[in-house]
Amino acid sequence: MRVHIHTRASTYAHAHAHIHTYTNTQNFELICAKHPRVALKLIKSIARRSLGSRAQQAGARERIAGHSLTANLATFAVMPLNSESEEATAVLVRRMAQELAKFGTVLTLDVATIASVLGNETITTMHLPFYKTRVASWIVQQEEDYRFLLLKGDLKNTAWSSICVSQADSVLLAANVRSLPTLSAFEKSCVWNGEEGCVRAFEEIDDDCCKDRMILDVRRELVLLHPGIGSAGSAPPPARCTKRFFDFRPGLTLHHHIRLGCTSDVQRLARHLAGRSVGLVLGGGGARGLAHLGVLRAMEEVGLPVDFIGGTSQGAFMAALYAQWGHTEAMGERSDELCRGIGSVTGLLRDFTLPILSMFSGKSFSATIRNALGHGDVRDTWLPFFCITTVINPVTHIDKDHQTEHMRVHKRGPIWKYVRASMTLVNFLPPIFDQGELLVDGGYVNNLPADVMASMGVNTIIGVDVEDKANALDPGKMLRLKDSVSGWFVLWRYVLEMLGLAGGFNIARHKDMTVALCYIAHTTQFPRQRAMLDLKLEPPCADVGLLDYHRKEEIIQHAYTYSLPLLQDFVRQSNAQSQSNAQHYNSRSQTHTTALGDAQPITHAAPSSMPQMTRSRYAETQTHTCTHVHARRYTIFFCIM
Repeated sequence: MRVHIHTRASTYAHAHAHIHTYTNTQNFELICAKHPRVALKLIKSIARRSLGSRAQQAGARERIAGHSLTANLATFAVMPLNSESEEATAVLVRRMAQELAKFGTVLTLDVATIASVLGNETITTMHLPFYKTRVASWIVQQEEDYRFLLLKGDLKNTAWSSICVSQADSVLLAANVRSLPTLSAFEKSCVWNGEEGCVRAFEEIDDDCCKDRMILDVRRELVLLHPGIGSAGSAPPPARCTKRFFDFRPGLTLHHHIRLGCTSDVQRLARHLAGRSVGLVLGGGGARGLAHLGVLRAMEEVGLPVDFIGGTSQGAFMAALYAQWGHTEAMGERSDELCRGIGSVTGLLRDFTLPILSMFSGKSFSATIRNALGHGDVRDTWLPFFCITTVINPVTHIDKDHQTEHMRVHKRGPIWKYVRASMTLVNFLPPIFDQGELLVDGGYVNNLPADVMASMGVNTIIGVDVEDKANALDPGKMLRLKDSVSGWFVLWRYVLEMLGLAGGFNIARHKDMTVALCYIAHTTQFPRQRAMLDLKLEPPCADVGLLDYHRKEEIIQHAYTYSLPLLQDFVRQSNAQSQSNAQHYNSRSQTHTTALGDAQPITHAAPSSMPQMTRSRYAETQTHTCTHVHARRYTIFFCIM
């Protein structure tokens, strides 16, 4: 009997499930008795991976700047979901191979390649255990010679597609956005272990027959292809187009919108797979959040890409606009509409209401957000996007997807609604009601969500902090008040301040106390967030008030002038570091004769499209690659007579 035990960078449960797939307890005990050294090596591997998976589950809490959770992924299965998506998937695989080659050597495998190397007999008999093991072992050999393997699935060959999924570190489900989103029998069997779009843990399965045919669980990501769109800056994807596919596949880890004619989209996907993606987090701060537009313009000028984006409060609005359009030109008109709505005195008076729940009804403000962002889903953006809100009355304690009891991370649902909630200052605007919970401004719990970005596996994280650090409530300038204060007296003091007759002493304003409370929460969180940032930008906007939206152009220009030289220096240092690493490791590259019969030089050129961190993971990642030691993976074959 031939037994194939294959452990990879996964959890102990996954490895345990895979062992049960190919053998039973008695056979495994026989293996341990006859090959104790190999069994010990296997157990150590599982233990190491278990510790690694626990660290990954801890996620961003212990992230170090420049470290990616996806940096060690090497083998990717690309599966077309239906016949309407086959042609587009073939184009995607070719383009991905070209872009991944910037990070290391790439080998693309499909049914035709396997037939040319292992013979046509292997293709027709691949469903048999012996030939399945033969193909799997040959694929593992290629992993020692190539940094990346792309395994292209075939709708007509279920056996080959199942091998692709079982050998992959990550499975990409490619679908034409116009195709039917339903779950086919092919996808259900090959990708989801026979489940309805969601894989249960091994321990949750009671039926031994299901365990016997269970495929090792891996990351599953949706790639929605837009073949008719060929350039960046296009209108956002069709509303709710992503939700249709997620409804049938609740077990998806992530999704990507890819315009096949847009090179930057394919480059973004390649950076994600290579563990080299760039994430941008934008903090809140009222009108000071307009500075984000100046930072984004500077990033475009220096050629620094944005692969993931998220934010809080005003930063959520600016991040949502950029995620939808992918460039700053389209953001100008929509941010102007926001400024006209909030910065106008007549607009504020029109929304003024009896201040019991809030000073403003929120009707005009909500309409402004809705008009700017549309009615689409959070997932209907070109760039992966999220925003943060605070829950006043949590229904249940949630510790999923990096959420806490009083913090919600929104990665799906109506985009305008959750951005509006993220911008809801208490007492200024009424909270948003969502499934029994009241959502308000996310700045109360996480104003610069670098930890959430890190949990998404991003390598380089840039944060833009526009929080007001100058305390307007200066104790030396505060008017001494009694334990009871008349509102008429406060109004009189405000009039004196406006006339310059207050004698240098002020009374605390409601907005000043609100901003101060947000900043207090921010300072308690930031020491942990700082360790996760590779670059922090703080545009000068201390003199900008919470509602100074009429100063938009001034705020944007100051932020652009401030951030441009810092970003240029960041790119310059990163590129210098990556070039040094590339020269060092290229000098150690060796020539390997692969099973394809060609002498392939294993070289690793640093990509020119994305600058690297000075504390880059490039050296660490390529150390494993150039020595061709994949410590995260062991494949052991036993022939038990």
